[in-house]
Amino acid sequence: MKTSRLTYIIILLLLVILSGCSNLKYLPPGEQLYTGAELKVKPRQAVNKKKISTELEKVIRPKPNKKFLGMRPQLWFYNIAGKDANKGIRKWIKNKLGEAPVLYSQVDPGLMTQRMENTLDNMGYFTNNVEYEVKAKEKTVGIVYVATVSKPYTL
Repeated sequence: MKTSRLTYIIILLLLVILSGCSNLKYLPPGEQLYTGAELKVKPRQAVNKKKISTELEKVIRPKPNKKFLGMRPQLWFYNIAGKDANKGIRKWIKNKLGEAPVLYSQVDPGLMTQRMENTLDNMGYFTNNVEYEVKAKEKTVGIVYVATVSKPYTL
């Protein structure tokens, strides 16, 4: 009974310690970490919102760094390996366990809105409009895309 409590306490302490490790301090100066996109579909008429959301989410690029329990462990491994990890175990940690940061400078929201509008056109939603809003914090940025669609044309 006591060993299971001790195990839970140790795991809890490790999670608290790891959550305190911020990957944001390793960002290049003037850069922000891209945390992902949120998609909202606003129908003008009755449409299949789930189908539209599924198709539009496939278009959104780049994908943000993966999260696990609110942390980004792959980004942490990448940062811990260092910049000059050209050989040995550091190279292996950086390339196999790590994941390079996805920076906001790599994201083009205007291009994504055009691609989403094209996807909606291909699905038959010709009277559509896609807009975006950037949600920026000090070191992180997220994007909210809002797709306004009407009933699709059918033949």
